[in-house]
Amino acid sequence: MLDVSRAVDDRHPAAAEDLLDPVAAGYCPYDLAERLSGATRSAEVTTTAGKGGKDQVELERGTLRLVHSGPAATATLKLATVGEGLPGSVTTAPLRVGRNQRLEVTPRLWSALADGVRYTVKDRRGRIVRSGNVRLRSSAAVSLARIRARSGKGVVTVTGRVTKRGQSPLLGAVAEVVRGGRVVRRAAASLRGAEVRAGAFSLPVRVGRVPRGAKLRVKVTLVDEAAGLAAVPRTATVRGR
Repeated sequence: MLDVSRAVDDRHPAAAEDLLDPVAAGYCPYDLAERLSGATRSAEVTTTAGKGGKDQVELERGTLRLVHSGPAATATLKLATVGEGLPGSVTTAPLRVGRNQRLEVTPRLWSALADGVRYTVKDRRGRIVRSGNVRLRSSAAVSLARIRARSGKGVVTVTGRVTKRGQSPLLGAVAEVVRGGRVVRRAAASLRGAEVRAGAFSLPVRVGRVPRGAKLRVKVTLVDEAAGLAAVPRTATVRGR
């Protein structure tokens, strides 16, 4: 666990309202990484500073933990993954942490960060103070619209519009065949760089024969690899035929 003592930089004092926004305050960034077989998960943590404050932070087994002492502060997290499906990242809204409290943050799925992130705040005795879903900030680097998916003859055709492509775009679609609430097959396709143009796109994904009664669930993600893996996800559901 990384142990960092902190002090306010008097050359750049933050206004009282800025202390509610770690991005505005700009204090105390921590960078963590966890490497698995073929994949890397990372977390960039930015907290507001207070004189005499001290943080311990770690990323282990998919959960980010921050133990905070000193005056109440907020933490903003940028979580990213490479090597678990499409690369991507999400940035959270500020999370408040009180004196001697521990913040634990865990994505529902690291391979699909936009599916949601859970948080728990505990006191020094380990009792849960509050918990819930983390509010995620929208990416300003990339955007998608009008995502549709249709299936036929073993192929799912995903269509939509790229309204903001970014500098180094990667557009990917993952089609999952779902039966009885369980994913029985998964296939993917992608476009990269100059293949991703602003405007309409069509991306075929070969899934093979879809069992009768099964559903097709499609996840589409547009990533800007030049903007810290800034990503925008979209989903669509169609019936297999």
